[in-house]
Amino acid sequence: MGGVLIPAIGFADDQAMVSHTVRGLQVIMDALQNTSEKYNMRINTKKTKIMRMSTVEERTMKITVN
Repeated sequence: MGGVLIPAIGFADDQAMVSHTVRGLQVIMDALQNTSEKYNMRINTKKTKIMRMSTVEERTMKITVN
C-alpha cells in the first residue's frame, strides 16, 4: 500500500499472509502456529490456501503447518 508491504491482514477469523519468499512465508506461518497454540486454537489446513503471484518460472511451494 503506497509502496509499503503489509505482511499480514486479518478480518474476523480470516488471515492473509504476504511474503516475497517461500522461507519468509514459512516464518510467518510458524509464528501464526505458535500463537494459535498459545490460545488453544488451530489452523484449519482444509481451508488454508496458497496463492503465488510471480513473473518467473513456477515451482512447487511447500508450506507446513503442524
